[in-house]
Amino acid sequence: MISYLDGHVAKPLLEIAYGEIFDLQGIREVLTFGNTDEEDLALYFDELRMTNFDRERIIKLWRADPDKQSAIEEIRKIERNINYRRAEEKWREANNYYYFNLLY
Repeated sequence: MISYLDGHVAKPLLEIAYGEIFDLQGIREVLTFGNTDEEDLALYFDELRMTNFDRERIIKLWRADPDKQSAIEEIRKIERNINYRRAEEKWREANNYYYFNLLY
């Protein structure tokens, strides 16, 4: 955990925030789900910390669609939301540090 008392934190926090924001654009490396089964999906969903509602919804799509495209599209939407939330969190952390140091 980063301490707000550390005097050399502002630049790394901003660099991390900018990195997360810039990662939202351009080419990304993503899973293809070509040789994935439901057990692999469960492990990936754990990694994403996906809700049970979303897990069950995607598993139903996975079972119903022979080419799995509808399930993969839903997974992509959730991944995109997670990436945006992560970038927003890092940006907020950098801003909080900045304002904390302005006040004190």
